[in-house]
Amino acid sequence: MKIVWYTEHMKRSFIIFLILVFCSGCMAPRLDTSSTRKMEKSMNEMRDKLTDEQNDRLDKAMMLIAFDAFEFDNILKMNEINTNNMLSKVKRKLDGKTYNDIIGIAKDVAKKKISELKKQKKETQIAEKGISQVEVKENQLFNKTEVGAFGSTYTNRVLKLTVKNNHSMAFSKIYFNAKTFAKDRDVPYLNDDFVYEIPGGIQPGETQTWELVPKYYRDWE
Repeated sequence: MKIVWYTEHMKRSFIIFLILVFCSGCMAPRLDTSSTRKMEKSMNEMRDKLTDEQNDRLDKAMMLIAFDAFEFDNILKMNEINTNNMLSKVKRKLDGKTYNDIIGIAKDVAKKKISELKKQKKETQIAEKGISQVEVKENQLFNKTEVGAFGSTYTNRVLKLTVKNNHSMAFSKIYFNAKTFAKDRDVPYLNDDFVYEIPGGIQPGETQTWELVPKYYRDWE
């Protein structure tokens, strides 16, 4: 009888423990983003129950989640409509969430960002290996005079490049370093970097010739 009583007592104690754990989860403060006032109030209630270390983690988590919503392309096109849309996106993601939920969301965002960075790093490494296989077969700098509106003429400094892509992948843009030398002089008059975004890209094995005017290479005029 004593053994049976002990077993039943353990079962009741375990059930009570589970109920307490479940209730403590229900009682954890949740973020209410339905209005600015409610969001501030629920956030303060959440923070009051956290340690300084947890509050610091919460700040970092909220910042990471916000940056995830404010994607780089949208930041460049920032206006009132975009801002409101992105804020609404963040609020929907955080509504009804506890501290642990918010930390979990931030961890998922961090994992996604790390995965994206690893992918970009791999693509960059592949591209760097391919740079040596982009062959500049011809380069020439010359003046080109053209007729403008009302018969007026103007002269452009033109850089003519013939480039062959010996790599197995296509390129959408190529970065160049260009130097110009006068006859019998070792020091270049010009030593500059510029990028050319190739219309339609350049396919593997393809050769293209481009005549680039100053808009592509800053102060060359």
